[in-house]
Amino acid sequence: MRAFAAILAGLFALPVGAQAQLELGFDAGVYVEAIDVTDADNVTTVSIPVPMARVGFMATDMISVEVLATLQRFSSGDSSFTELMFLPGVNVAIGESGLYVRGEGGFLRLSDEDDSETQYAAGLAAGFKQAIDDGPASVRVEAAYDKWFEDEEAFIPGSDEFRILVGLSVLIG
Repeated sequence: MRAFAAILAGLFALPVGAQAQLELGFDAGVYVEAIDVTDADNVTTVSIPVPMARVGFMATDMISVEVLATLQRFSSGDSSFTELMFLPGVNVAIGESGLYVRGEGGFLRLSDEDDSETQYAAGLAAGFKQAIDDGPASVRVEAAYDKWFEDEEAFIPGSDEFRILVGLSVLIG
């Protein structure tokens, strides 16, 4: 948790010029999660149109800082739970081609009426981002891997998550 606080503090310490141009995006995708439990089935999720929001800014010409976030509420009968996922990351451009690599780490918070648990992750991604007609909008394709760590005390198994996202974003400012 201290690492996340340090990352957030570092983001606020960036020069004002780096924060001037904000990128907002929405991603749809396919997720496959292999749970680290013997005989557990993989979980496959297809989310269209928009399971994730993306907010970021350019820290330098080659580096952008982004946060992927999801907030979902599920209910059935008398029970319900809320899922909050927060994955901050750093994208590093590979030349001027639109290709980039991304390192990320974050958390998933699951809450119901009685309890809440948090699971942490770290991962890598690679993608391609292309402006649409030299305007403020762009399209992006990204493939990623995240390792979700086991929490034995909370009985949360670890898992390996693979995702492919397609998204649209727009620069503001």
